Amino acid sequence: MWKNLEERFIELKTLYSSDKNFLDNKSLSINQFLDIAVKCCDSLQEIHSKNIIHKDIKPHNILINTDGTVIKITDFGISTFLNENLNQIYQKATLEGTLPYISPEQTGRVNISLDQRADLYSLGITFYELLTTERPFKSEDPLELIHAHIAKQASRPSKHNPKIPKILDAIILKLMSKPPQERYQSVSGLKEDLVYLRENIEKEGNSISFELGKKDFLNKFQVPEKLYGREKEIELLLSSFQKITEGYVEIASIEGVSGIGKSVLVNEVQKPILEKRGYFLTGKCEQFKRDVPYSVFIQAFQGLFTEFLAESDDEIQKKKKEILSAIGGNAKVVTELFPLLELVVGEQPELEKLSPEANQNRFHLVFSKLLKALATKNRPIVLFLDDMQWIDLASLELLKYLYIK
Repeated sequence: MWKNLEERFIELKTLYSSDKNFLDNKSLSINQFLDIAVKCCDSLQEIHSKNIIHKDIKPHNILINTDGTVIKITDFGISTFLNENLNQIYQKATLEGTLPYISPEQTGRVNISLDQRADLYSLGITFYELLTTERPFKSEDPLELIHAHIAKQASRPSKHNPKIPKILDAIILKLMSKPPQERYQSVSGLKEDLVYLRENIEKEGNSISFELGKKDFLNKFQVPEKLYGREKEIELLLSSFQKITEGYVEIASIEGVSGIGKSVLVNEVQKPILEKRGYFLTGKCEQFKRDVPYSVFIQAFQGLFTEFLAESDDEIQKKKKEILSAIGGNAKVVTELFPLLELVVGEQPELEKLSPEANQNRFHLVFSKLLKALATKNRPIVLFLDDMQWIDLASLELLKYLYIK
């Protein structure tokens, strides 16, 4: 009985903790890598066949036995089932996954729905690290890493490991393409290329070349998310954004009947804004919150202050100094409205009680100074307020003040 049990169980360790420590092994041959990569594809293909997005592919979640013949992917803590009638899910506006390995669409900062191609991006980063012993994007600053996933192109793996053939460079970088439609569309398509490379590299050497993705295709029909026919409007919005980066203030109004695609149009320009390190804040005016003062501003700015809190202690202290320098001893006016801001600048002293009108004037003045401190040429702020027909009166008055000033 015990003998049978021993035959059934295999000791597996992660790529990091295995005896060979594959991620610190500069002697790993290309053939050894290809064997491991193909087996990773087999494991991920099995997961995707169950309509699952893993969402946390990384070396720590890949188990391997001593001789590298068995590989399994583990840890389904944040995995998601795809609806059989839908090929995508809408990503939350929060970050899920392990930051050095997440796809752009998992950052919650780009207008792209999530599907199984997100796992292929993370697998690309894992392969990159396995081949080079380095991650493509390195930073202690979480926001720098997010920006890298969204906007920066990784250097070729062969820059760090000259043994890597150009065709393998191309495979890894294709996996790590920012737009999902430019990546491999399926694990099976990726595996086909890896197997072909493994079978032919001995004969053709590192100069081997072939067309990638010849047998790569989506298993199900997918509606493209690209917006068509709005090039002129997109150009106008991006032109306004360019002026903002030069120190100007711009206001744009997008009008149209319900369902015509106003929100989609604005979301289309979100990625170019983020690529230039801009802050893209969104707030949705709600019909049943018209009696809640500044509700749309609270919604929009809480995301910004959450980002601040994710930065390093040095950056938080720097922002604290800049903010308090701008608004002086009146910080309590804004920290009462934005509790997350208080976590950045610390607890503030109470202020003198004023009449309602004087109190509103003081808030307008302090908030405008806060906005000037936060928005710079290097980090401009774009504020998108949706469904303006439901805006609360206090928010409308604040908008008027900011426009005039």
